[in-house]
Amino acid sequence: MNFNRITLLILCSLFISTLSAQVSEGIVPRSYSLPEAFFKDAVVSLPVLSAADAALLDHRDDKLGHMPRFARSVEADISLSQGGTWYDLPDGRVWRCHVQSAGALALIPCFDAWYLPEGATLHLYTPDREEVIGAFTSSNKSPDGHYNTGLIHGDECIIEYYEPAAVAGKGKLHLNEMGYAYRMVPGRKASRNFGEADNCEVNVACSEGADWQDEKNAVVRILVKLSSGYGWCTGTLMNNTNGDCEPYILSADHCYQDESNNYVSATTAQLNQWLFYFNYESPTCANPAAEGTLGTHFLTGCSFRAASQDNGGDNGSDFVLVRTNVLPPAIYHPYYAGWSRGAATSTGVGIHHPNGDIKKISTYTSLPSSSHWGTLTLNTHWKVLWATTTNGDGVTEPGSSGSGLFDSNHRLVGTLTGGGSSCSSPTQNDFFGEVRYHWLSNGLTTDKQLGPWLDPISSNVQTMDGAYDPCGQSIGIADVNAMSNTAVYPNPSTGIYTIKNNAGMTSLTVTNAIGEVVQVLDITGRISLRVDMTGYAGGVYFFRFGSQHGSQTRKVVLEASH
Repeated sequence: MNFNRITLLILCSLFISTLSAQVSEGIVPRSYSLPEAFFKDAVVSLPVLSAADAALLDHRDDKLGHMPRFARSVEADISLSQGGTWYDLPDGRVWRCHVQSAGALALIPCFDAWYLPEGATLHLYTPDREEVIGAFTSSNKSPDGHYNTGLIHGDECIIEYYEPAAVAGKGKLHLNEMGYAYRMVPGRKASRNFGEADNCEVNVACSEGADWQDEKNAVVRILVKLSSGYGWCTGTLMNNTNGDCEPYILSADHCYQDESNNYVSATTAQLNQWLFYFNYESPTCANPAAEGTLGTHFLTGCSFRAASQDNGGDNGSDFVLVRTNVLPPAIYHPYYAGWSRGAATSTGVGIHHPNGDIKKISTYTSLPSSSHWGTLTLNTHWKVLWATTTNGDGVTEPGSSGSGLFDSNHRLVGTLTGGGSSCSSPTQNDFFGEVRYHWLSNGLTTDKQLGPWLDPISSNVQTMDGAYDPCGQSIGIADVNAMSNTAVYPNPSTGIYTIKNNAGMTSLTVTNAIGEVVQVLDITGRISLRVDMTGYAGGVYFFRFGSQHGSQTRKVVLEASH
């Protein structure tokens, strides 16, 4: 193993160690300190998904406009006492299991028993050790024992559990099923073009997204687990009038109710295996060559709060609200989006993950009209026509479902049910369930209403502004607009950035992509300044500006020196 590989492994571990908002810094798999010849793992072969069966199911779902499935479950029965091998060490022991399901583009390990005692660690990695997930530790808890460790590329992986001698026998793990991904999975390596979205879609880092860099930090890609398989949807992290940072994610009811299974709602166990990906986006207007380190900022699990429960908008506005099991950590730069119960404005955007791809932005420049999706109830949805912009058409696709429609005041006014827009038909309309209908109109109980959750203090306000830290120093929309005058350029840069501090910011903290602080500057009273990043490793960095009015973060790209 050469130095570059070791560096990659450590970086991967640091990236993934932020999973579920509980950090285990710098923990690499215990076996990496031992010769590979020490381990004699037998390969456990899991069932192989029938491509023909999956194609038939997908054809049915796609024809009916259902959430796109990209993976189906195959059975497994692997535990610490069955399917793997224990190895004794001087300070404890390691259990490893080499799992394979031939032909999969990626595997999604799902557990129905999960408990890691103090000091224990769990990792998943590819046999070549180029992709590592973990460390999971005692901080990674599950309310009911169900857990999802996330997507790992390829058709085989090694699951490794280390248990210190002091807690021998206390860990509990049982892998009862494996998600078998067969489409809509970007390659880890630069072996093909990135993603599954059509080529007219516009990356959120393009010029169309310049004024929406805060709102896009509220948008998440959701890996949905239902009885019929695994699918992609989009959701938005929402603010509420209590200012308490409750991590509410707003999406579509048809992502929560399984359309392929008579609209049966996701179970508690399935919700605890949903994944929420933050920052799954290109840092530039161009598509990346491969996934790389994208997809490493995610949260595992959520609980139900409310839904329209209307068969995906047949007789309502098609919304679901869930609460993630843990708070998104600061390293994710989460933004709690504002909302409006009023009418849509004549301009705005949608921000979404079409076909589970990186974050895209769509622009509308004509006033949406109040319409409907189903045939039973009128005035439940905004009817939207997208505009052709500088870098594309910015339509929506399967996987965009549940994404937010933002008005010109940067407030969310709707969530996507569906529509006819596509790259081949960009002038077809899309339909977004109206927040004002979500509020109280889908039913008489709080489990069918959005209002009691986003306005828990019963203030009856019609609008709520977005904020980066609503439970600390809140940032209203006026403050965000004022701080937009703080400019950073050029971006990307080869090392020297110029700051135009027209908003009176007083501090600047620069962090790298894994949250390490690399510079702290006092910029009080400075209108213009330069930040020298010469000599730092190329990649993504974050400039966080602070003042008594709040804070704002800019993502910047440092080009590697040649």
